[in-house]
Amino acid sequence: MNLAIAAVFSLVSLLATAQSADRLEAALAGSWTGTLTYRDYRSDRRVTLPTKLVVEAVGPGQLTLAYTYDDGPGKTVTSQERITIDREKSTYRIQNGDGSYDATFEVSGLASFAPASPVIVLMGKGDENGAPVDLRITLTVQASAFTMLRESRTAGGDWRFRNQYELTR
Repeated sequence: MNLAIAAVFSLVSLLATAQSADRLEAALAGSWTGTLTYRDYRSDRRVTLPTKLVVEAVGPGQLTLAYTYDDGPGKTVTSQERITIDREKSTYRIQNGDGSYDATFEVSGLASFAPASPVIVLMGKGDENGAPVDLRITLTVQASAFTMLRESRTAGGDWRFRNQYELTR
């Protein structure tokens, strides 16, 4: 009997996560405008660029993010990412358009994502200036505002600002 109860709770949890993932995908989809602020690794100063982002749902658990940055007079830079959300494993995979970046993050907060609980946190590993780092990406997605804060730390170090998108509809 305990196995049956455990199976029911597992199914209920999976359904709640699926509904929350659907809410996250729907909340992200659309056009966003704002800024990207990043830490320049050479000077350690912060640089802010006007940014546009278009998020499209391309399938269950799959999104494309198309970024456009205004990097100065006459210089527009574009990039694209593909996001895959695995609801069963609670992972969030980011792949960029040119294939030079592919990382999978553990997701917390996905099962409870809703307008009253708009934050999810992604944890993973990465590389910064040739050194391994822990990565933490905090997504706050509301009806008209989207913030994505990316932080990194070396083993035993403190979290440091890496970049942040602040976007609105």
